[in-house]
Amino acid sequence: MRQYNEMVSMTHPENPLGISQTRNITFVVTDSCNLQCKYCYETHKGKRFMSIETAKRIVDYLFEMYDEDDPNGFVNKNTTALILEFIGGEPLLAADLIYETCDYFWRKAIERKHPWAEYFRISITSNGVCYFDESVQRFLKRFGNRLSFSITVDGDKEMHDSCRVHADGSGSWEEANKALVDYTERFDRFLNTKVTISPENLPYFYKTMQYFVERGYTEINANPVYEHEWTIEEAKEYYRQLKLIADYMLADKEHEYETSIFQEYAFVPQPEQELSTYCGGSGEMLSFDVD
Repeated sequence: MRQYNEMVSMTHPENPLGISQTRNITFVVTDSCNLQCKYCYETHKGKRFMSIETAKRIVDYLFEMYDEDDPNGFVNKNTTALILEFIGGEPLLAADLIYETCDYFWRKAIERKHPWAEYFRISITSNGVCYFDESVQRFLKRFGNRLSFSITVDGDKEMHDSCRVHADGSGSWEEANKALVDYTERFDRFLNTKVTISPENLPYFYKTMQYFVERGYTEINANPVYEHEWTIEEAKEYYRQLKLIADYMLADKEHEYETSIFQEYAFVPQPEQELSTYCGGSGEMLSFDVD
């Protein structure tokens, strides 16, 4: 949600230069999932869900940190805005919990006449399978205009269904694509996705980029499976696919889009100073796990 961070900075120029004005709060609402993707690193999925009591304690703690105004704290009065991020497992399996948490946060901010009542956003990435469930639609109806929502589509049906499957082995492309089309049309959002590249779907990578570009996607993110020990032959094929994509992009004068595939700082070991910027501390993310 880089655009939102930039918008907050522009509307609050009085904050000291260099101080982060937006904090990302990550709620791990469940470790359960309704798919069994072949490249998933969570091999021991559970059935745990965060309780609403825990979620409310987190919200209360955020306001407490703001009031304490510790200059070295993760949240203080320089924190002009919040991004409430909900992840899993599949986070929409906990749609009712997410609804109640956001509602509790918003009501509390409004009652306190707090700046967060206006300056907050919600971030969710989903596989789209339960998008049309009543609980999800209820959440979208209330919070859809404050939501940054991504539905993971790995490409066309052939590539997507080669890895993103149900427990019975059937693919999930039809459900994910239908959800993506509905969301972008209802909320007037641009098409975007994040592709996960694995040995199983690597041969489709170039074809997939063409698929997204030709269908009007304006943001195409992709990363390889980090947990897999890639072989030399797989690395050579990965290079071959990237070269095809680069040639295609250089020749394409018709479409405008962004992709992370060739960013030099992506997909490489992070410097030591970057590794200290998560899980609280002085960094950009404060995470609370399921009960």
